Parts: sequence; C-alpha cells; structure tokens
Amino acid sequence: MSNPSFSNIDRWLFELMEGNLSEEQVAQLEVFLIRHPELDVERDLWELSKVDNEQPVYPHADKLTRRRPVGLFMSMGMASIAGIIALGTVMYWPSADEQSTSVYTSQTESPKTTDKVDVQTAVAQDVKLTETMAESAMFTVQEFIPQGSQNHVGVESTDKSSVEKVSSEKIHTIESPNDLTIEKSTLLSSSLQPIEQSTVTVLMNQEEEKPLSTEKNTEVVSMVEKSQVTENVIQDVTMNETVAEQEVKTSTSTTPRAIQAHSVYKETFSSKLRQVGRAVSRMLDNPVALKNLKDPHYHLPGMQPTEVNFGAVGTLLATRVQTMSRLQWVGQSNQQLMNSVSVDGYSYAMRGGLGLVLSHSQYADGGIQNIHSSFTYSPKFSVSRNVIVEPSFRFTMGNKNIDPTKIQSGSMVEMERLNPHQFYAVGQMPIGRSLWYRDLGLGLSVNTRWFYASVQGDNLLKHADNIYSSNLSDIRRSGQHFIATIGTDYETRRENFGASPYLVYQQYETLKEAWLGVNLRYHWITVGGAISSQLDPAVSLGIKFNRFMLAYNADLTHSEVFGKQFLSHQLTIRILTKPSRMGQRLLNL
Repeated sequence: MSNPSFSNIDRWLFELMEGNLSEEQVAQLEVFLIRHPELDVERDLWELSKVDNEQPVYPHADKLTRRRPVGLFMSMGMASIAGIIALGTVMYWPSADEQSTSVYTSQTESPKTTDKVDVQTAVAQDVKLTETMAESAMFTVQEFIPQGSQNHVGVESTDKSSVEKVSSEKIHTIESPNDLTIEKSTLLSSSLQPIEQSTVTVLMNQEEEKPLSTEKNTEVVSMVEKSQVTENVIQDVTMNETVAEQEVKTSTSTTPRAIQAHSVYKETFSSKLRQVGRAVSRMLDNPVALKNLKDPHYHLPGMQPTEVNFGAVGTLLATRVQTMSRLQWVGQSNQQLMNSVSVDGYSYAMRGGLGLVLSHSQYADGGIQNIHSSFTYSPKFSVSRNVIVEPSFRFTMGNKNIDPTKIQSGSMVEMERLNPHQFYAVGQMPIGRSLWYRDLGLGLSVNTRWFYASVQGDNLLKHADNIYSSNLSDIRRSGQHFIATIGTDYETRRENFGASPYLVYQQYETLKEAWLGVNLRYHWITVGGAISSQLDPAVSLGIKFNRFMLAYNADLTHSEVFGKQFLSHQLTIRILTKPSRMGQRLLNL
C-alpha cells in the first residue's frame, strides 16, 4: 500500500476504521493528517459512518415458536366420534323383547288385575268352544237316534240347560291360578261327559234294537274323536298357562321390586331414545320441505349466498357452481380485487348439503394477499311439508401473505370494510411474511313455505391475525363475525314475475351495518337494489334461467381510511346442473 496522499486518503481512512492498518501505517497516517489539518473533517465523517456490529437480543425469543393445539384438535375429534356413535346407537339400537317388557310392566303396575283379566278372557273362550262342541255333538246324536228311543238313550240329560249351568258357574272372578286349574278341569268333565254318555247309549241301542247305518256310525265316531282332540287342546292350553303363571310367580318372588322398577325405567328410557332416533331419521330421510326453493341474490359487497347463509348449501337439490369477482374502491391506494368460486349440492348419503368455497383477495396491488377455503355441512331436518330446519357447520383454513415493500410502515390498511388498522409503527418492519390460520363457524336456518330466516357466527375461535404488528406479547386476534338474515320469495302462478325482499344484519369488529334490498324478476330479466345503514346504495342487473344466472352489481361503499364513498363493481355467474333423482322425487311431491 503506497504512502497516504490526497488521492488515496479515503482508502487510508476506510482501512483505519476497519482496523486493517498496522502500527507503523497508523503512525504514518497520523503524521500526514497533522501536516494537513483540513482533512480532519474527512476523518470525523468516516468515524460517524462506522456502525458497531452488535448482536441483538430479542426479549421474547421463547414466543417465536408457536405450539400447535394438538390437544384441542384431538378433543374435538374424539367428541365428534362420540357424537356420531351416540347418534347411531340411538337410531339403530335393537328393539327390546316386548313380551318381557309387558311382564315387567304388569308386575310393577298391577299384576293381580292383569292376571284376572287374562284368565277371564281365556276361560270365556274355552267355555264358548265347549258349548259349541257340546251342542254339535248333542244335535248329531239326536239326528241319528231312532224315533221313540230318546227317553231310553238319555239325551234329555244333555240339553242346553246343563251347558248354560256349566257356563254360568265358570264365568266369575278367579282369584288365583290354582282356581283356574280346578275350574277348567271341572269344566272339561262336566261339559264333555254328556257327549260321551250319549255316544255310549247310542252304541248300546245299536246292539239291542237295530244297528245304525255305516255312515251314521262313522259320523258318531268322528264326533267322539273331535271331542277328544278338543279336550287335549284345552288341557295343553291350561298346562301352558299354569307353567307361565308359575314362572311369573318365581320371577316376582326372587326379583326385588327396586330391581324390577329399575329395569322398567331402563326399558322406558331406551324406548324413548329409540322413538327420538326414529323421528330424527324420518326427518332426515324425507326432506320434502326442500322444495320450498329459496334462491336469493344479495347485494352485500364481496359475499356469496352460501357465505351470508351457511344453511343455503344444498337447498337447490342440484349441484350449484357460482363465481364472484369484485373490484373494490377502483383507482384508490386501497384498491382491492376479490375472486371466489363456490360449489355446493345435496347428498342423500350425508342427509344434508355440502359446500366448498375457495377465495382470493389482493389488497394494495399485492401488499396483502388472503387465500382461504371453507367447507360447510348442513343437515336438513324436514319438520313438515312446509318447514325445514337447517343447522350448519363451517371449517375455514387460510393464509395471509404480506409484502412490506408495497405498503409503507405507519399507513392505514382497510383489508375488511370499515375495519382500518395501522400497518406497523413508523420505522418498524415485519418479522415474517406468511400467517396460516383456521377457524370454525356455526349457523341455524329455518326455511318455510312463506319465509326463510337464519342466524350464524363465524371465526368463533378468534384465530390469530397478527399481520399488522410484530408485538408478540399482545397478539391481535380476529373478531367474531355474526350475520342474521330474513327474507321471502313471491312468485305469480304463471311464474313470469317474482319478487324477493330481504334484510341482512352483520357485525364484524367495528363493522356494524344492515342491508335492506329486493330483487325483481320478469321472465328472465332481473333487476335489484339495496341500501345499507351507512347509506351505501347498490343496484344490480342480470338474467336468470333455470340452469344459468348472470348478475352485475355496482355500489358506492364507504371507506373508513378516506372517509367517503367510492365506486365498486361486482360480477356473479352461476351454473346449476340437473337435479338428482332424489331432488326430482322431492320436487314432484
């Protein structure tokens, strides 16, 4: 390195600041600067330009690593599995033995009264059967006995008076199963004995006087056989009833009343659960009220029908593909481009509607980008032909990406309408560029023949939304988004004119507004308009067919950053496929 001079003094001073000069070179430079004091200013500037290499120590380094809520996800998954198992158990639990249930019930409530009623009924039936058989046998014997021999035969002793006497003695209150056995045995002996005596008398007369014809003998013998068969059947019935009564007595004597009452309670509770399960299954299997088609078009900026009402997925009984493109606050520094596509339909296997929404929004020419997807499931419970209840569950997952070179620190950002945020403090820079998030939403919708109404909440878990600051000690979380909707559809009998008024209220952080609007249709031409509580007007014009819909929206929406309204444009296209077989069956009901 040559000696210091005016031509290379900058190099000498740079090497001095970096500490690359030896002791001899430093002494040589000091001598040159003493000889030329006008260079002291250059030396001071080089000293000011030097920056010490210090290692920064971040006070919250332990918070840079975020723990995943694995326990929360596992708990939610286990709860979902338990709910599915419980629902399947209620809907498909095997029915209990009705005979054992009736026995337990009769024992618990009034065993004596029930036994009396059953026994009296059985005895009355047996008496009636015996009377019929006795009368038949008596008349048969009278028919084939020769004239003038009736007194000798003794048929007069087997007339109806004896049978009526037996019957009147048997039909009374029986106090115990033992009485049943005694009375039935007496009944058999008293009712069948005249038949046997008459038959024997006839056979004796055949030997003494004159034989009867072969046909008559055959009929008499068959009558005797029938009476014997009847006696055997009645004895079997009596024996079976006696065995059943003994079993009931045994179970009653060995089983405490507390256990019997507990078993009856269990059976009653399980039967109620099965009834509820069958009712829910019927409502899910036959969603006939889905034919109350409610197909509104909302003028809310940047929102599709399935986002305004989660329960709207699957209500058209066909696959619906809908796209939405919006250019918000045209020509301003906070201009935003939004695009989304949604697909939804009704699945009979899932007993409800399924919907998927994919969205992308770009703010300030790519300064902030938000990409997210939402999956919605809405089961359909048909309360009647005119009322259907539609709960809904929504899961959202997305990513926000920032580019600090396109947004100045300290400037106001309005990614969501009427929700401005400061983009970092002046002089601060982001410590990251990408943020993943996920959240849940719930909703409930009632769709009737006359109107529809819904209420829902999104971002219920308040996911982290810390893209506007690097402060990890106080992480910003997203606010919950609530929407309530009510509306109706009117259509003439010729279906050439329709009107669809609606009212929507939403609240999201500092955004609190209501929209009142209406859509009119004449044949295939549609026009509409709406106004918000912020006095933001919106108009629409489009066409609508059975399988295709196109609508253009223009609105003047308020910007909180600039404090005034700006023009925005929105285009919506919808394609509807042919209804499925299930949908066609419901629509034709």
